[in-house]
Amino acid sequence: MANHPYDRKPDLMRSGLPKNGLGVRGSVAYRQLSDRNANYKNYPRWFFITVNVILILLALAVVTTLVLTFALPRFLPTAAERRELTCTLEFYDISGAIGNAPTVGTSLIDPATGEPIGDIVATEVRAHTLSAVLWQEDWEQLPADAVASELTMPVSIVSVTVRLTAEYRAGQGYTRDGVRIAVGERYAVSLAGIVASGTCVLLESEV
Repeated sequence: MANHPYDRKPDLMRSGLPKNGLGVRGSVAYRQLSDRNANYKNYPRWFFITVNVILILLALAVVTTLVLTFALPRFLPTAAERRELTCTLEFYDISGAIGNAPTVGTSLIDPATGEPIGDIVATEVRAHTLSAVLWQEDWEQLPADAVASELTMPVSIVSVTVRLTAEYRAGQGYTRDGVRIAVGERYAVSLAGIVASGTCVLLESEV
């Protein structure tokens, strides 16, 4: 029985197609790809390992540089700078004992350790009046027509300016022997044997 014409397989050689069925252009591309793969196979294995190691080391170097530049400084303590300061302390002298105590050229003493804090470079005494309001009765039992009386007391404000050395750290300010030095802070000091508590009202750096 003769085969039907449509049952016959196409003759690739007569149709001009190569046996692999890719066509002329496909055959060229296939040969180029095969040649390229063959070239890669010609490289030794250690070559690819070396390239991978170099790329990993470059990536680690970049990450390390970023960490050291931006992240690490935030966790490391900043270096302290020694600076000369002038600090002005104000004392309320009610008894009149402080006014004559500080003398320019003498030292301001830490009463806790007995060590000098710094040298006194200026003093000033000025008059001041303290006032307070006193009620006749206890506040919780005041009648609506309660009368208040004002109490006044003359005092002296003694200003003492001292030059001292302190440590400065960026973002932390000034410290001396672990004690923070800043405007508004109160400090107990010894003035010629008289222990008094003064408030820092002015702080200047000589740098």
